[in-house]
Amino acid sequence: DGGAAQAAGLSAGDRIVAIDGIQVDAESLAARVESVVPGTTVSVTALRRDELMSFVLKPKPAPLDT
Repeated sequence: DGGAAQAAGLSAGDRIVAIDGIQVDAESLAARVESVVPGTTVSVTALRRDELMSFVLKPKPAPLDT
């Protein structure tokens, strides 16, 4: 969808395992993502197949509803 994750190189099927060095699982991922301040740089660690990969992304603020 052209978001920050895609721009940083994350792909569909990648499993995010840490955000800013803090381990996340399926239950804690949403809360951790919601705590990220738009415009700040975030380090994301993900598993792609069997390879651990690191990405740096800078989330943008959500567009305002009109």
